[in-house]
Amino acid sequence: MEEKSDVLEKIRSSLAVSADTPVVVVGSSMKGEESLFIEAFRRVREAIPDVKLILAPRHPERFDEVAQLLKRSSISFLRRTGLCDNSPGGRARVLLLDSIGELRAVYSLATVAVIGGSFLPHGGHNLLEPAAFGKAIVFGPEMSNFTEMARLFVRGQAARQTNAESLPRTLLELLRNPEARNLLGHRALSTLRQNQGATQSSVDCILASLP
Repeated sequence: MEEKSDVLEKIRSSLAVSADTPVVVVGSSMKGEESLFIEAFRRVREAIPDVKLILAPRHPERFDEVAQLLKRSSISFLRRTGLCDNSPGGRARVLLLDSIGELRAVYSLATVAVIGGSFLPHGGHNLLEPAAFGKAIVFGPEMSNFTEMARLFVRGQAARQTNAESLPRTLLELLRNPEARNLLGHRALSTLRQNQGATQSSVDCILASLP
């Protein structure tokens, strides 16, 4: 198994990602959402031509389906499983993260992290992995599986909640404004640290109640 640092370097090289390259990482996307994210990315690219997208579907059985969707979109893309040490860099705009167990590390490449599963009624996903890297986080209106967490982050101005229609505008605002983006990421990390004890207490209570 590759070291995380090797994986990240391979992705940087294949997408020609430098320290200044804006990267949107969409984690754990669900069925029906990828077309929304691809369209949002297309609109963002009109204003920021060098932006890159890393798209990570939640379920492995959908990797091929999402690859076909990207192919039909005519946006140049690479599959993570197709990368090799001599992969040509710079031509692809999108990386399809069709691998298991790498999303957490890949969040470290994000300029902005988007939480999949939250733009259609799928219940959302955990915010803590991008928060641990101090990333600016955006999620949609459908966070029923993480209601309290979403409320906590929004109340603390530690994440942005938006909808599919407003997603391109929200991404553009954050990508163009390092101060706002960095403040959001700082608050996300601070919120995570301040509530780590409460999170662990909740987990301990749940485990204690299990047979």
